[in-house]
Amino acid sequence: FTLVYISIGRIASGLDETYLAAMGLGQKFEAVAFTVCEGFRLACATLVGQWLGAGRPKRARAAVAVSVKLCVVAMVPFAVALFAFGPMLVGTFSSDPAIVAAASGYLRWNSGVLVFLALEAVTEGAFTGAGNTFPVLCIGSLCNLGRVPVAHYLTHTAGW
Repeated sequence: FTLVYISIGRIASGLDETYLAAMGLGQKFEAVAFTVCEGFRLACATLVGQWLGAGRPKRARAAVAVSVKLCVVAMVPFAVALFAFGPMLVGTFSSDPAIVAAASGYLRWNSGVLVFLALEAVTEGAFTGAGNTFPVLCIGSLCNLGRVPVAHYLTHTAGW
């Protein structure tokens, strides 16, 4: 995860230092949603582990389904707030109009992926609770590593 963001930071700084500052600022807001998803991930892991340990796999699957729904629903207010109020939120930490504009764009983009963050986190929790951590490695690696070529494409090829 850290190496991915270093790579994306390199892409951003290659465009202009404003984008690197905006990315760092945007990540501060993104971290709140990430922390909430991590809570759901841990809760799901615990529930799945307990239900599987009790020999009740149907209850484990039901716990995953409920955890996914709740986490996705929990991300909706974050997504709306980051999308609709990004400039106001960012403006509390920076008075530079270029940074505010770039960070607001970053938050708008990321607001659209918070539902997928919820799905990723809860799915990882389900596999962890089942004691099968290899899919967690694969899911996490693919989701995070996939950000680098997407960022490169959007900035260098698509001109965003």
